[in-house]
Amino acid sequence: MHDSLAVVPVLVGPMQVLLAILPGILMALGGTLVYLLKPSTMKVGLQLLWRVKVTVVLVTAVVAGSVTLAGAVLPQRQTSVSEAEASAHDWPQFRGGLARRGALPGAAGPVQGGINWTFNQPADTFYSSPTVVGNRVYVASATGLSVFNKQGVGEIFCLDADTGGLVWRGGPSDYRATFSSPSVVGNRLAIGEGLHQARDARVVVLDLDRDGEVLWTYRTNSHAESSPVIHDGRVYSGSGRDGWYCFELEPDADGNAQVVWHVPGDRYPDASGSASVHDGVVYVPMGRWGGTGVAALDADTGDELWRIDTAHAVFSGPTIAEQANLLFVGMGTGNFIQTAEQAITAELNYLREQGATEAEVEAARPRFGPGGAVWAIDLDTHDVQWRFDTERAVLGQVAAADDRIYFGSRDGHLYSVSFAGDLLGKWNAHAPIVASPAVTDDHVYIVTENGRLYGLTRDTLRPVWEFTLADTGRFLSSPAVARGQVYVGTEGAGLLAVGSPASDDRDADTPHWPGHLAGPGQPGSLAAGPLPGRGGLLWRYPDPDDDNETPAPHISAPPAYLDQHLYLPIADGSEPGIVSLPLDDASRDAPTPRWFHPVANGVHRSPAVTADLAFFTDGQPGDADRHLHALDLDTGDVQWQHPLATGVAGRFVIDRDRLYIQDQDEHLTQLDHAGDVQWRQRLGRVVHTPASHNDMLVVATDRPAMLAALDRHTGRTLWRVPLADVPTTGPAVVDHTIYLGTEQGLAAHDLRDGSQRWGVGGGAVTSTFTMGRHYLAYINPEGTLHLIDHATGDVIATQMHAQPDVPPLFVRDRLVYLSRGNLLTLDLDQPDTARPQRWMAVGWLGEITAPLVAVDASLYLATDERGLVRIGRPQ
Repeated sequence: MHDSLAVVPVLVGPMQVLLAILPGILMALGGTLVYLLKPSTMKVGLQLLWRVKVTVVLVTAVVAGSVTLAGAVLPQRQTSVSEAEASAHDWPQFRGGLARRGALPGAAGPVQGGINWTFNQPADTFYSSPTVVGNRVYVASATGLSVFNKQGVGEIFCLDADTGGLVWRGGPSDYRATFSSPSVVGNRLAIGEGLHQARDARVVVLDLDRDGEVLWTYRTNSHAESSPVIHDGRVYSGSGRDGWYCFELEPDADGNAQVVWHVPGDRYPDASGSASVHDGVVYVPMGRWGGTGVAALDADTGDELWRIDTAHAVFSGPTIAEQANLLFVGMGTGNFIQTAEQAITAELNYLREQGATEAEVEAARPRFGPGGAVWAIDLDTHDVQWRFDTERAVLGQVAAADDRIYFGSRDGHLYSVSFAGDLLGKWNAHAPIVASPAVTDDHVYIVTENGRLYGLTRDTLRPVWEFTLADTGRFLSSPAVARGQVYVGTEGAGLLAVGSPASDDRDADTPHWPGHLAGPGQPGSLAAGPLPGRGGLLWRYPDPDDDNETPAPHISAPPAYLDQHLYLPIADGSEPGIVSLPLDDASRDAPTPRWFHPVANGVHRSPAVTADLAFFTDGQPGDADRHLHALDLDTGDVQWQHPLATGVAGRFVIDRDRLYIQDQDEHLTQLDHAGDVQWRQRLGRVVHTPASHNDMLVVATDRPAMLAALDRHTGRTLWRVPLADVPTTGPAVVDHTIYLGTEQGLAAHDLRDGSQRWGVGGGAVTSTFTMGRHYLAYINPEGTLHLIDHATGDVIATQMHAQPDVPPLFVRDRLVYLSRGNLLTLDLDQPDTARPQRWMAVGWLGEITAPLVAVDASLYLATDERGLVRIGRPQ
């Protein structure tokens, strides 16, 4: 990578605008300053100040005192920090160990959930990858980058892994924005400093017993993006053009770094990746044209033992699979920021700077074309055992697990390849992957360049969970998995801890959208990313035909979402039925349907979706010949049908292996996903969907008004309690609490016996209530939105003039609701004092006919005049 190509970006866009108007600003300021410095002007100002000197002194004292008092009295946001836990595992090198798995041994892999905590103050940008040891997370920040300050500012942070609380912050003075990631062994942390532009960056070692106090630093003659290795009391670290270093882990008697050996950069160009140390040998990558490859050095002396030249630059550090005696390296053209096409000019100019003739430069041009590969090298013979080619560069680490390796590529794919070099699986993320994967016993986790986090099964590479980390930015930080969470850094949104493991075995490895708004109590935004500051129209479906525009279809229920596809129910119009719409984040054109399945009765309820099937019911109560349908997700072909009684509501919900529906009057039925009835119980009228929770199923009936818990496997009643108020929604279960909407408001019941914990009488819940991390929200018939603490039942805030038939929507740290033709957002950081902000005027789109759904950074809403509308970041 050429020296002018930074691993992390420099701020552009707003800074370019500033630069464009800066001369005018400076001229205006200069003119004002000249005027103020005129002797006559200064004399008048001094005379005026002298006349009001007493007032000035008093005002100054009051302001200073108020600021001081505010800092002392006003509440400060604090996050709890628990005592440090002893850890059975160190993190001695980038991605944790020789296999580069990025996960603690035995770590449970998340397959559900959203943000558990965010750390974004005092730093909000992290290109460094987090290191987790015990209940502590270590990471370095990178803030303050601009065209004026390409070095930026960095700090090293230690956080509580469970809460995100700040344990300590440290690093040497003038520490710069950093890409290097920490390595931790015992009470020592080693890390590099700086980004690719740095020319005198330091290698740093901290004392963890003293809250990150600097033990020693060593200033190199280049950048120190490389993540160090701590091995047998020594630190091995790359330093860009300055080559590779070996230090004693402990300082000398004067507290200075002890260099054991140094091999210069002219022999080992672009020492940017992370080394591996195994059996007395240091394996190092080389990323510069003319010296690309991998080399083996004696760990004690630095003497070269062997080297292999590679076809492309090697930026990922060597991965070692001890059980197979193999070393793996990824390689390719381009870099973490630029594609091969974007980087080629700088690379060819570098050759010219090195004295190459134009003929030699042109002869080298094909070498910089798009391409990448992973090579497997025998550790004993040093022979290349096989080469696996990819269309684009492999920049992140290769992760080795059991009998295979996993790696991502700029070509947008995650690969699974056997130790013999055979392709075992390939999954298209539809976006470049430059960060390293994390691999647990059952799952693989990747972050794409556009900020999507995916969890996939290890064996089949089938996605089971996805999450949007942030709306914008570059995503260079690699995910780390520990304590049932994924930890990953972002640009501008902080360090995030997201996800949770499956609640039981049946919840693992099967992606699904449970039904109406993603299931009981869910916010309709399981796949939501942070919304942009304001919204704009992106597209409408069906796409209007200027020559012959047909009336918009009537949509009365929200779509389902899974794996970049919407499944849209159409109640009536020229073509009632259900349609599969593929989504493309980059496109502003209406999607072309993948398939359409017509239904004469129309589809008036929201569908549910698994990885293989789409489920829906047709018609409304009173219609004849109604069915529950299961369609093939890829083709839309009918797989099976199940008859429904004429008068039933037709609402249903699925979990990962069962479906629950009232298919006969007063009877609730469980079917498996193949359509076979497992049990049927007489309960009363179940108008709304039940809630599945572990081995229990919670059901509310309105005739009689009752709440019941059933054994999920047999349908046997576990307990049943009468309700004082008629339920108006289905139940939702979180942990050990059942939440239920009634004719009077919201109520919370104990999952163990159904006893009521609290009730809020804010008026009937006439549409779905939704749940966020800390709050519940609903709108009563009078249009009053209630925001309620779900732990205590306390009403945190109310807002007037909300539209009752469109439920509010939780999207990250904001609540979205419809009011007088506008979509408003309420900041949930301080909801009791925050004022709603208009996000987008939507009245001109027509009447909204179904609840909103959030996917990525967009909202989808159905209107009577324009069909399905996607709104998001304005063009």
